[in-house]
Amino acid sequence: MPKMIDFESKILVLHELVKNSTSQPVIKNKENLTFTSNSSKTKELLDSYEIEFDSYDINSYTIYPNKISSSWIVVLDEESLRNRINDFIKSEDYVFQKNVAILLYHSKLLLYDLTTQITTIDGQKDDKNYLIENLCAYQKLVAKLKSEDFVDYFNVAKNLGVIYTSTKGILKISFPTDPFKISDDKSIKLLVEDVLRRNADDQFKVHFKNELFQLEKKENQTLIETIVFHLDSILQNADNNYQIQLKNYSFDKLKNDLQKEKEKYFSSLREILNKILSQTVGVPISIGASIFASYKVENIFVLGIILLAFAIYVFFAIHFQLIYRKDILEIEIDFQDDFKNISEKSGLQESEISKERVKIERRIKSIKNTIIGFIVAISVLAILFVFFVANQVWFPKVEDKSKTINLKATNVTISVIDSTKQPKNKPISRK
Repeated sequence: MPKMIDFESKILVLHELVKNSTSQPVIKNKENLTFTSNSSKTKELLDSYEIEFDSYDINSYTIYPNKISSSWIVVLDEESLRNRINDFIKSEDYVFQKNVAILLYHSKLLLYDLTTQITTIDGQKDDKNYLIENLCAYQKLVAKLKSEDFVDYFNVAKNLGVIYTSTKGILKISFPTDPFKISDDKSIKLLVEDVLRRNADDQFKVHFKNELFQLEKKENQTLIETIVFHLDSILQNADNNYQIQLKNYSFDKLKNDLQKEKEKYFSSLREILNKILSQTVGVPISIGASIFASYKVENIFVLGIILLAFAIYVFFAIHFQLIYRKDILEIEIDFQDDFKNISEKSGLQESEISKERVKIERRIKSIKNTIIGFIVAISVLAILFVFFVANQVWFPKVEDKSKTINLKATNVTISVIDSTKQPKNKPISRK
């Protein structure tokens, strides 16, 4: 009984023959593959591996890949697979009906096992090749975008879907008969599944459609290509808008809420700043009054009372400033928490939130610096006043005795002359 030749042996031989073809292999009638070979052993090789072929011209061979095995789809290259994708994929679940073999996948042999879902390239397992997976996912996505529950109108003859909205207008999506070249190094399977799942919600579907209107096509790129390439961002933006709607928010309302939140903190900060300013105005008056009260006072007891009163004033002034500073710190903590929640949950642009955050942070920092400056200033003035009082006590002012003595001497020489008691002037005799 002749030995059975397994599929892998046959496909390896066929891969080498096609790879070394002296002319570009040609697909005929979608299935038949014609290649050329100058080797005299080509015919013998095909016969020995039981590969059915016809040879109509010298060195030209036509083989029938799909007759090699009933459980394998055999194509020349990736383009051949995409051109016949609708023949190979089940429309019910959008998976390939059989295992897949690509004879020239970047000049290599690609095999995909349907049961294990493992891709091998030149006999080596490749977990990062998503060609087959992405083709299936693409077919699922196209089926959804063409369905009646997504597009408002579908033209079968032109393979064209139309979406209409009252705010965005009309969007036409043309679906090519054959899939475009899809990336094989990044999976779109989970994204497509997410699209199918999320679009079951009519409200989310509205936001998803609106995002399609925002897409900017590159030159020589169809809209469906752009959708596939930007599927991640489309989903993310649609989800952001959907979440905002669920919270009964709109961007205008969010902006107003943000402004109200800012004004709330500004109002609290202004209140504290007014208290600080009122104390600041009172400091020069208090210090001036204390200096005036202690000036030329020689009684130590009185000076002590003035000093004690001033010390109590300074203590409470600094104490109140520390209370204000504590209030500022609490406001700062609440402000950071509130703006963090706004940033995470509102969906507003981070730059817009940061602009308002910076304004409040600058105001808080300014007031904190004012409080510190006030405490330092009043502390320095208090120390100077203590030195002033000490100078009054330890170095009393010396009275100028000389002026008193002169005054008394002058007083002694002063006498009151009563004109009524003076004798009358006698005429002066002249000799």
